[in-house]
Amino acid sequence: MKDEKIFQGLTSTEAAELLQKYGYNTISKEDKFRVLKIFLGNFNSPIVLILFISSAFAYFFGEVRDSIIILFMVLLSACLDFFQEYRTGNVIAKLTNSLHRKTTVIRDGKKQEIALNLLVPGDLIFATIGDILPGDGIVQKTDNFQVNESTLTGESFPVDKPLNEEVYSGTTVVSGFAYVIIQKTGVETKFGKLADGLKKATPLTAYQKGINDFSLLILKAGTVIVFTVLAINIIKGTSLFESVLFSIAIAVGLVPELLPVIASINMARGSLLMSKKGVLVKKMDAIPDFGSMNILCTDKTGTLTENSITLVKHLNLQNEEDEHVYLLSYINSYFQTGLKNPLDDAILNHELESVDQYQKVSEIPYTFESKTLGVVVKTADNRHLLITKGQPDEILKLCTVSEDTKKKFYTFYDELSKDGFRVLAVCHRDFDVNEKIEQSEMVLDGLLAFLDPAKKSAGKALQEINQKGVQVKIITGDNRLVTEKICREIGLEINGLIDSDEFITLDEKGKLEAAKRCNIFARFNPAQKQEIIKLLRSDGNIVGYMGDGINDALSLKSADVGISVDNAVDVARESADIILLDKDLNYLLNGITEGRKTFANTNKYTLMAISSNFGNMLSMIGAVLFLPFLPMLPVQILLNNTLYDVSQLALPFDTVDKEYIEKPRRWDMKFLKTAMIVFGMVSSAFDLISFFVFYKIFNLSESQFQTAWFIESIATQLLVIYIIRSQKSFFTQSMPSKLLILNSAIILLIAVILPFTAIGLYFGFSQLPTAVFISIFAIVTSYLIVAGIAKRRVWIAK
Repeated sequence: MKDEKIFQGLTSTEAAELLQKYGYNTISKEDKFRVLKIFLGNFNSPIVLILFISSAFAYFFGEVRDSIIILFMVLLSACLDFFQEYRTGNVIAKLTNSLHRKTTVIRDGKKQEIALNLLVPGDLIFATIGDILPGDGIVQKTDNFQVNESTLTGESFPVDKPLNEEVYSGTTVVSGFAYVIIQKTGVETKFGKLADGLKKATPLTAYQKGINDFSLLILKAGTVIVFTVLAINIIKGTSLFESVLFSIAIAVGLVPELLPVIASINMARGSLLMSKKGVLVKKMDAIPDFGSMNILCTDKTGTLTENSITLVKHLNLQNEEDEHVYLLSYINSYFQTGLKNPLDDAILNHELESVDQYQKVSEIPYTFESKTLGVVVKTADNRHLLITKGQPDEILKLCTVSEDTKKKFYTFYDELSKDGFRVLAVCHRDFDVNEKIEQSEMVLDGLLAFLDPAKKSAGKALQEINQKGVQVKIITGDNRLVTEKICREIGLEINGLIDSDEFITLDEKGKLEAAKRCNIFARFNPAQKQEIIKLLRSDGNIVGYMGDGINDALSLKSADVGISVDNAVDVARESADIILLDKDLNYLLNGITEGRKTFANTNKYTLMAISSNFGNMLSMIGAVLFLPFLPMLPVQILLNNTLYDVSQLALPFDTVDKEYIEKPRRWDMKFLKTAMIVFGMVSSAFDLISFFVFYKIFNLSESQFQTAWFIESIATQLLVIYIIRSQKSFFTQSMPSKLLILNSAIILLIAVILPFTAIGLYFGFSQLPTAVFISIFAIVTSYLIVAGIAKRRVWIAK
């Protein structure tokens, strides 16, 4: 017999002393060098490595000035990236801190919930279905306790954990309950020591795949252009030093190296805005996919209903109210120690005078296979009474009944379901004290009817979600009659309904067709829910799944975007990418909107990068073919690139057209290729016009030519964003943000003034006649007009 003092747990004083001794229960220690690592991390990229080599190359050839300028550009770029990454990291950390899990401990002789990081060795915890164990420990008291240790072993089969068995942090309770004495916490746990090795590469999101495809597109185009320019320069007799350095500068100018920074700022800002609207983000990369989502799968309870369940009827087999039926259900709910659910709460709300005459003996826990839960109690006359409640079909299988009784049972069950009641059945069996307990040949007692009213706001919210291009599919464990009643009450049109019995008879093709056609799936178990998610994703959809129970964990992990709620079980919260403060579709609408804004502003940068960078690179080929000198010095290209990058840091704060966020958007590589070719050729055409004007009409010197093209290049890159930031005309699109306008204006002013300064001379710039500035203004204006016309062609082609 265990020492009863163990089950009193620690005192608050003891817990405080142990926390001081062992520290917080976290698997990541505070990194004192975090800031330095973030800063140095900005030098760990292929672009920066190329620039360092370029600097050394310049110094080796005696071009000390170019070497210093290149190093300065690298440092400036690194400082900008560091500032944004550090600020973004602080935003993410602040939001993550609001998602701390809690655990149930026994302290001062009472059950209480504490923050997970306050757990200490010596604590006695209570763990039940859906909990993630918060530390390593030894089982002290248990009832059919099983855990999933896949986080440690990779095996997903449940593992029995009897008395005195060791359990580990990070594993999930899938059956029964246990009291566990914690022995190790934090980095001392098995999970903590293996944490780095246990981190598995998570599948790429649709957004990440799009980024990778875009980067590959730029890499292919850039490789061809860089080697073409290098070859032409060498053939023309340009010095090897200038040829190599110029080609490197082109490569750096072509790569949209600011894309990760723009994306990070976008997602950090999006997560901050979403948190103010009741949506907390766990995984930043999920934000764009949240906006791109075109199918949302969700359970019925709490989404279409109020999740405010009350017990309305307790009927015997004559369809009469029967207190005995209620007594049996109350005893079952009172003594069961598994995962408490709203149905148990509803039963216990009708409190009886006393159940002191009963003593709990054992429990047969709920599983998703059995869909029943049994409790064995000792009665006053020294007999054992097994009471089981659960899904009516499954309860009937445990009972011995006549065909006539079975027929009446299903008649009552169907009538209640048609009226929108959720229904459980109750049965019992008496045993002698020494008799073996078996769930068979039981006595069927009656039915329990629960009412979960339809949520009044659900119909309107569903309509708005559909209007935003997101198809909602309801996947529920309830039967079809209950689900149909709720759908009618909220005005949800049923396009197709299938239950699990019909679904399992279909072949793979039939299942896919059913997943696409139906919007209601009734009596689906966790594995079948996950199967629907995978089928929809295989058909090219971006799928979100919203759930809050242990039965939702598989689907949450399988979806592109896993969405749970703040009061969900541990395993659901841990499996989710997005956490809602309430299971409300209106919160979802807020999240979808912010996700689409995030994607929109990131997409603006990619469009601008391909329209200006690619065009400039094409222009370089023309320049090296027809000009007797380089159109821009390598250090001038790098300066151009840096100023351009700074100007784009305001893009995440830009406004987005209302029409753009009305439907899901995703990466479209065919569209990006078309845009790259069209906008690139338009940009290059005007660059070639500029070359002709500057060289043939104005007869500018080499230095003046380079200065003029530097200013013209910066102006076109800065201003084209106001053309391509929207599908609409410049005059009807949404007003750009003040920050974007201010940023562009400052950078353009710097570019114009720079040639008149000492710093400009250091970069090789020269002052220009007024007539040249007028020609630049005319060329840039003409370019923007043509770009606007080309934009319409590109979007029409899409």
